[in-house]
Amino acid sequence: MEIAFQRDDAQRVLRLVASGPFDTDEVMRVLVRMRREDVWGYGVLFDLRAVTTIPAAAELATISDAVLESSANELRGPLALLVPDGELHWRAYAYFALGAQHGRVIRVFRHLDDAEQWLASTR
Repeated sequence: MEIAFQRDDAQRVLRLVASGPFDTDEVMRVLVRMRREDVWGYGVLFDLRAVTTIPAAAELATISDAVLESSANELRGPLALLVPDGELHWRAYAYFALGAQHGRVIRVFRHLDDAEQWLASTR
């Protein structure tokens, strides 16, 4: 999976656009980059519409654990997950539920305009 990383410092927003087969390792590399670049508190629009495989529940748990572990004492920005209909949409909701239990501000969207408007409203 490739993840394009677009950083908007003026708006304090990251746009992550993923394509290809889902790859947990690539997501983990993006998390490391976010920490290294000190953008953990930015809002994130994670566009998964071009992902061609569905992550397993265990993969989502691994990612969630890494986010929670590495950012326990850091400001975490809101996360808008943009996903198509179908199984990936429901897996995103599982991630949303897990993150919400730990105080993360996460929403799942089907349409780009809705995700962008929500993210802007949280800033």
